Amino acid sequence: MAIAEIRKAITASVGTITAINVSDVAPAAPNPGTFYLVYDNPPYNYQHTAGSGSYQVNLLGVLIASRANVDEAQIYLDTYALPTGASSVRAKILAADATAGTFAAIWCNDSEWGPMEINGTIFLTLRWKIKLEMYQ
Repeated sequence: MAIAEIRKAITASVGTITAINVSDVAPAAPNPGTFYLVYDNPPYNYQHTAGSGSYQVNLLGVLIASRANVDEAQIYLDTYALPTGASSVRAKILAADATAGTFAAIWCNDSEWGPMEINGTIFLTLRWKIKLEMYQ
C-alpha cells in the first residue's frame, strides 16, 4: 500500500467527523474547520528501522481552528482534542490503521497547538504528529 493511499484513508476517516472538512493537501484558501496532512520533519526515517525491512514516515495532521483568535480557537478545539470518542480526531487517525492492514502501522501519540502560517495567513491550529511504520 502506497503512502498516498494511507494518507487518503486517514483523511477519509477524519472526514466522518461532523463539521470537519478534509483536504488531501494544504488548502490554497484555508478555512477554519479544515483538516489536512503534510509531511513532518524528518519526512522519512530509514535509520529508525534499519535492517528490519521497514521505514518510518512522519506526517503532521493539521486542524485549522481560527484566524488568530485564541478564545474562539480553544472553544472550537475542545470537541476535537479528546483522545477518544466520536469527535476525536486522534481516534479517527488511529481508526485508519485497520485500512492500512499489513502494509503499515499508524501511531499518533503527540499533539501540539498554536499559530501556524498557511499561505500567508496566521491561523491557530491543533496538530497531531503521526508516524507510519511502512512494511516492505
